[in-house]
Amino acid sequence: MFKGRPVTYQVLKRDDKEVPVIRNNDGSVTKIWFPDGAPIYTADTEASDPNAYNDPQVQQQWNSFMQTRTFAGGFMPEVPPKREFCAWDF
Repeated sequence: MFKGRPVTYQVLKRDDKEVPVIRNNDGSVTKIWFPDGAPIYTADTEASDPNAYNDPQVQQQWNSFMQTRTFAGGFMPEVPPKREFCAWDF
């Protein structure tokens, strides 16, 4: 089960092998991109200066993203997300 739906394995057009998928209400399928959970951590994906996240505009943009999955004002901040800002269940 994934997000309350049964998981099946299918070969999709863009994949050469069977991948885990869930079926949507309309009958289409959605690939499970990270079936084993989040990838391993690497510091290269976060800002090299932790103080960059203290900027109020950066905080507002990432807070908006975490709550609504959209960026405030439609602009992605130049500061990369902290790991806890990311979801891995899409």
